[in-house]
Amino acid sequence: YFDLGIIIFNIFALIFIFLMALVLGKMFLKPMRDTLNSLENFIRDATHEMNTPISVILTNIEMLKMKNTDSKELRRIEFSAKRLEKIFKDLSFVRLNHKRKKEFKNINLKEFISKRLSIFETLIEGKNLHLKKDCEDFVINADEEDITRLIDNLLSNAMKYAPENSTVYITLKNGVLNIKNKGEIKNSKKLTSKFYRENKSEGGFGLGLYIVSKICETYGFKFEIYNDKEYVAVEIDMKT
Repeated sequence: YFDLGIIIFNIFALIFIFLMALVLGKMFLKPMRDTLNSLENFIRDATHEMNTPISVILTNIEMLKMKNTDSKELRRIEFSAKRLEKIFKDLSFVRLNHKRKKEFKNINLKEFISKRLSIFETLIEGKNLHLKKDCEDFVINADEEDITRLIDNLLSNAMKYAPENSTVYITLKNGVLNIKNKGEIKNSKKLTSKFYRENKSEGGFGLGLYIVSKICETYGFKFEIYNDKEYVAVEIDMKT
């Protein structure tokens, strides 16, 4: 026979434990929620404040170039301004991409990669990097801003983390993009987490691979990042 009093006591004890766990859980999670809210507020304010000065800087650089004013110093300013522009657009992507109306068009990835590489010329020269590019034509139908964020973040990571005087390999074969730079992944599980930076000395917000993973998820691309001997390899299969 079951003792009804013991059964009722156990039920109330379980309810009490559950309620205590819920309260304690909320208490312990509150600092984390507050931190995330602060980060989101920072992103909102940063994107608002950065837009106008970046646009003004880039417009004036173009005007100077039209007047045949070109120098190593101007190219460095342009690179820094475009780096700020990339950070701004990454932050905007995280905040507003879900609200933006996408405009799909046919994009030849071979031509697109060559075009985006020109943005990193100053960084490539500064670190004396060597590029080995072997790309074939491959056309996808996608939103150009999404593909810009995808390619720019992959190229930026490769150039930023590659050691000086090393080689970066870029191949595009049968719809599979592979980019390799010398280095090593220490924590592959966290690499695509928002705000995670494996190498804090390189700066940034830790959003690059998070954005790449979200774009791949949207389009159904297969995305992998792994150690390949002494190289870090990023591979995206864009065949859908």
